[in-house]
Amino acid sequence: MRYQARFPLIARHALLLTMLAIIVYGASDEFHQRFVPGRTADVLDWLADSLGACAFVIVPWWKTRATHASPGPPIDFPPAIDYLS
Repeated sequence: MRYQARFPLIARHALLLTMLAIIVYGASDEFHQRFVPGRTADVLDWLADSLGACAFVIVPWWKTRATHASPGPPIDFPPAIDYLS
């Protein structure tokens, strides 16, 4: 992870830049489909591709963050009541 020291702005915003790259790539793909016979460019298709790709980036990040989060203070349960005695 040496790049993090050399490029702190990129390291800090890596997920955002990844999603931006995916969205731009999806837009260019839809643009190129206009010129392919039998294919059409559709904004809804680009939106679906972008949302799916962003979910592909966000879900693992969220799961990793939730796994490594601090558990917080211990829960202090009241003592159990012994109804049999």
